[in-house]
Amino acid sequence: MNKISKGVMGIALGMAMSAFALGQNGGDQQQGPPQGPPAGQQQDGMRGGPGGRRGGMMNPEERLKRMTADLNLTADQQAKIKTIMDSEKTKMDALRDDTSVEGDAKREKAMGIRKDSNTQIRAVLTADQQTKFDEQQEKMRNRRRGDGPPPDKQ
Repeated sequence: MNKISKGVMGIALGMAMSAFALGQNGGDQQQGPPQGPPAGQQQDGMRGGPGGRRGGMMNPEERLKRMTADLNLTADQQAKIKTIMDSEKTKMDALRDDTSVEGDAKREKAMGIRKDSNTQIRAVLTADQQTKFDEQQEKMRNRRRGDGPPPDKQ
């Protein structure tokens, strides 16, 4: 083999080994110090994900669609609940962007916003729907604590 062929073979071998090494560790190794959260993610446990989820939370449209199917909401209930969910999202977005609140205080405020929204949503529901809504909320709390099965795939 001539020198050029050996050089090309060496480069090809090096590239193949690099690709193999990246495949073995998921390709998510970073060089140098971390530069903050990955794209689409926020700190303090509020992470972006499929469907615009943050911290496991569906966006208002997904939540309303799910609630409509699970609780058999009327058109009037859907309109009222959508307003509540949109308001909640606005408050959560403002909280996420508020740099004066951090860590546990931010989580506590977020939980307060969610609790207030759930109280408003319950007021729109019938007694039967409230019972089912409460059961769903309890299942969600159990999953977050690791006490329950994973959420159903739809």
